[in-house]
Amino acid sequence: MRRFASACGASKAHRWTGFYAGAHGGGGWGHENFGVPFDVTGFLVTERGQQPGFTETRGHGVVFGAQFGYDWQVYSHWVTGMEADISGATIKRSRWRGS
Repeated sequence: MRRFASACGASKAHRWTGFYAGAHGGGGWGHENFGVPFDVTGFLVTERGQQPGFTETRGHGVVFGAQFGYDWQVYSHWVTGMEADISGATIKRSRWRGS
């Protein structure tokens, strides 16, 4: 049986020691309607499906940030390090109350 050598040769051992940096981002949105089917006396409102009050809430915005750090590879299978990060968001909501 013939054996063939790998086309890329032997793989080198990778070291995880060094600096790194990265960024992250995303977005979010939502919509909610909430109705209260009881009147002020505590009785269920059933006439023509009318509700004495409801709230509509909407939200949207972005999330963003960055991280950086330094890792040290100790021994052959252990990595330790330090990392710092910062994140922010512009998610805002709007609320409307009706009756």
